[in-house]
Amino acid sequence: MVVIISNTSPIILLARVDALNLVLKVFNIDKFSITQEAFDEIKDANTRGKTLKLIDEGKLEVLPKATDNAALHKIAYEVALANPKPDPKTWRIEQHLGEASVILSGEKNKVEFVLMDDIGGRQIANKRGLKCLHHFDIIKQAVKKSILSKKDAYSHLCALEKEYKYENAEYYKELWSNG
Repeated sequence: MVVIISNTSPIILLARVDALNLVLKVFNIDKFSITQEAFDEIKDANTRGKTLKLIDEGKLEVLPKATDNAALHKIAYEVALANPKPDPKTWRIEQHLGEASVILSGEKNKVEFVLMDDIGGRQIANKRGLKCLHHFDIIKQAVKKSILSKKDAYSHLCALEKEYKYENAEYYKELWSNG
């Protein structure tokens, strides 16, 4: 049974801080899944290597490509439009095939959660009845369940903030107030 399907971004971000196994530990599961479309988006050699290692260990399963291309492209279009300030001149539907494949596969497999960071993807997944988790939710739950110390969580978030230049102030505040 597929419990969790991840999109590309959570895999990349958690791999960057050597925290991919947190998904398994937080949910006390033996493996989680990624769609072939999402897996194909992982281009960085280091992240791809860590992902392949999990696959070889049987901890990450790559689900087959979606066969309903019309549904896949329809969801990708919805995701693109749901993102803040979509500009039809600059975005391409292909940029959202990973999110669309996770949503489609999540519905088909009746998963417990989808791991997805993309705002539009999360919005469409929620509209379609799927429960979404952000990569930060994994780190937060790891702290809450004493799998990860607050110090290590802070270190992970700082490393991600430095590399990806995104603002974590709200995440830090939430981590320390609720952790």
